[in-house]
Amino acid sequence: MREKAKVIIINLLVFAGAWLLLETSAWLVYRRLPVQYQSGKRLVEAFLGKGQREEVRSIDAHPYLLYANHPGHVDSVLQNNSLGYRNPEFSLKKDSNTLRILALGGSTTYGFLNRAPKQTWP
Repeated sequence: MREKAKVIIINLLVFAGAWLLLETSAWLVYRRLPVQYQSGKRLVEAFLGKGQREEVRSIDAHPYLLYANHPGHVDSVLQNNSLGYRNPEFSLKKDSNTLRILALGGSTTYGFLNRAPKQTWP
């Protein structure tokens, strides 16, 4: 029984050490992000209450999701329609002959770095 306790303690210490190493590494990388990733850093800081919310106008806080697209966001071109989707305007009421396909995903589905919404894959 004593050997089993030693093994559990050693495993916990190894896990805690690995976790501490990964957290420290992520913190160091985050602090030294290159300029092209600064918008993501500002986004995280805005959600944590440490940054300027005005710098990240393209999204809104959401109670169940990490964030939601801000309806009508314009960034030199219209990025989101009035419903917050990256599509041309459409009515929520659907005709019987209309087929809608839901595309779920993150920044690659949204086309985060693509400045033209019509060139995104969904």
